[in-house]
Amino acid sequence: SEHVDDDGRHFERLRHHLRERPATGTIVKIDVEGYEWDVLDDTPDEDLQKIDLLDLQVYFCSRMPSSELPELERRVGILERLLGVFAVVAHAPSDTTRFRGHMDTSICSRTGEYP
Repeated sequence: SEHVDDDGRHFERLRHHLRERPATGTIVKIDVEGYEWDVLDDTPDEDLQKIDLLDLQVYFCSRMPSSELPELERRVGILERLLGVFAVVAHAPSDTTRFRGHMDTSICSRTGEYP
């Protein structure tokens, strides 16, 4: 089955593409401007394990609902689940110090922008 967004666009689910893939040899790039959380949450670990290289751009604060805490907890849980499947070999931004020592509520605002 597929997903239909608010603009009426139709998208096939990643898990359906991975289900037919062999156990190795798959490279995936995900850069979907804040929709990556639903894509990753919808994809079971057994399908993620077929991916040899995942190039993932994460928008941690994008599309944050008004009740931020449950969504922040969900997103952290997704990242922790990914760490059980993948090794992090690179990161961005290069200046990670701007996020150290901040509480989640000061990193994500209701507008979804960084401080």
